Amino acid sequence: MTQSLDEYIAFAGELADLSRAILLAAGADAGRYESKEDTSPVTPFDRQVETALRERIAERYPAHGVLGEEHGAEALDAEMVWVIDPIDGTKQFIAGLPVYSTLIGLAVDGRFRYGLMDYPATGERCQGGPGFGAFRNGHAVKARPCERLETAIIAAGMPTRDVASERAAAERLVRACRWAVWGAGSYAYGLVASGRLDISVYRSCDVYDYAAAVPIIEAAGGFCCDWSGAPLNPASGGNVLLLGDRTLAAPALQRLEG
Repeated sequence: MTQSLDEYIAFAGELADLSRAILLAAGADAGRYESKEDTSPVTPFDRQVETALRERIAERYPAHGVLGEEHGAEALDAEMVWVIDPIDGTKQFIAGLPVYSTLIGLAVDGRFRYGLMDYPATGERCQGGPGFGAFRNGHAVKARPCERLETAIIAAGMPTRDVASERAAAERLVRACRWAVWGAGSYAYGLVASGRLDISVYRSCDVYDYAAAVPIIEAAGGFCCDWSGAPLNPASGGNVLLLGDRTLAAPALQRLEG
């Protein structure tokens, strides 16, 4: 890494400020969307934000790689790779629910080093990484201890999504917990890091869905893995389990396995 992480943290804040300004200016136009080939919605603002952030990255750090949801991958073999989800929770954004976010992750030599999750509608921001700590609105946060599934509060993806076997696995885990919340999306990631939730479980993820969350949650004392128990990295993808307390990993994975 040729510059200190502090420089990249400041730059990520600039990117998040830019994204927030675009999304808050959307107003009633936020309801305009079209469907992708996989039937998921996309708005003009998803594309506008990602284009703006990519341009800013190219201006400041032309040797860095970028991976984004809307415009694909560039230079993924670079030492530094920015991973961007311009609007995580596009459906919520369209519907006017305030839990959508912009996710910005930074991978260095194939490892997540820093993440930022910005929630424009609520004015909140979570950020963190190893050696930096975890913060919500500038205040240090920690994930909370929770050693038993029976006492855990879990956030789960939408119950109608994806293949039946994966849905059944997630439902087994949900039933083992104290109670569940649904549809929180990446807002739940910040709640795991700040000790309000214990588990966030999602299916059929891409790296831009969790790249920002992993370094924040782990800096807060949590643990992130796929459904086989392997730690998450830029090549993981698939189904993810984000935990405030690593002790929950073994019983949670057991429920997911059946």
